[in-house]
Amino acid sequence: MDGVTIVGGFLGAGNGASESWPQDFVTILSGDVGVEGVSTDNAYHVVSGYDLTEGATLEGVFIQGGVADGAGEASKGGGLYLQESRVRLRRMHVAANLSTGFGGGIFAKGGELILDAVVIDDNSSADGGGLYALGAETEMGNAALLRNSSSTTGGGATISGGQLTIVDTVIARNRAYNPGFQGLGGGLGLLGAEATITSSTIVGNEAKLYGGGLFNSATSPTLSNSILWGNGAPYGGDQLLNANGPVASIPSLYFVGVEGGYEDDRPGAILTGSLGLDSQPFVTDPRGIDEIWGTDDDPSLPGPDGRWATADDLLQLAEQGGCVDVGDNLYLPFDSQDLDGNGSILEVLPVDMSGEQRVQGAPATVDLGAYEKAP
Repeated sequence: MDGVTIVGGFLGAGNGASESWPQDFVTILSGDVGVEGVSTDNAYHVVSGYDLTEGATLEGVFIQGGVADGAGEASKGGGLYLQESRVRLRRMHVAANLSTGFGGGIFAKGGELILDAVVIDDNSSADGGGLYALGAETEMGNAALLRNSSSTTGGGATISGGQLTIVDTVIARNRAYNPGFQGLGGGLGLLGAEATITSSTIVGNEAKLYGGGLFNSATSPTLSNSILWGNGAPYGGDQLLNANGPVASIPSLYFVGVEGGYEDDRPGAILTGSLGLDSQPFVTDPRGIDEIWGTDDDPSLPGPDGRWATADDLLQLAEQGGCVDVGDNLYLPFDSQDLDGNGSILEVLPVDMSGEQRVQGAPATVDLGAYEKAP
């Protein structure tokens, strides 16, 4: 419904979002509406939104079990299908959804999509495993794209046209893979979109062909204060590939740590302050971890508490990893999503993905990636 806020995560009752604890009191919106455990009769979309021009907010829920395996619209957005709508998703999970077309977890056509502390995990589709945004204005802050898969482009997400802004986000262990000769952009596939990625970590993604971390086509993305590490693509561009075509893809990298370094001789390419990383920069090398979520014996990347965006996440920076105090504070954006919840969107980004102070220690220089190293 237009202009409505829906909040889950309460212990029986609550009084507003401040009393919502979705990690402890789980509210599940499921597409498993037929025979339990049988996916062939699941709903095409768990949540749908059309022409929500006044905006709507969904907070504190788990969306799972959507199977968009029909034709046309019914082949898109197993978890959420959004059309020409202004929607904010906050403190929630979109997991284990599927589509045979576009956007296993989320499909958004036009409108505005804000993802605030959203985990998009283990979704699959033909294109845009976790998210497919078509001509939309998409913002991601304190978010995570994890273990999603596509059979063509954008294992984590495909952004086709429109605008993309990413801040304080982890994109990890996504895959664009097809047994045939397909698979572009393991982490992200950017197709003619205006994209800005700041203070984020893109790690351990895989593409069957090109662009393990990022695949850019007719797109000139800007990356700053970020890390590209441990991504793979056997035919070229393990960390980043810019496709040739009628419209040039010319990246701008400002203070970005890239495994093995990155060179681009295209006219107009900017590589200010960017550096090659020869040793892994994290507390734990993510390439040696088999699962994102792990088990009781192996808590894996979210750390011992099993929760993302907390201080024990294992993608925290190692002191000697080459990414501490080497960014540039000039490239810190304004806190447009109010990630610290203090009501101000005019301050410079104040927190990292785990909610800790963004710039710490002396010298007061920002680190690279989604997490700030405590002094």
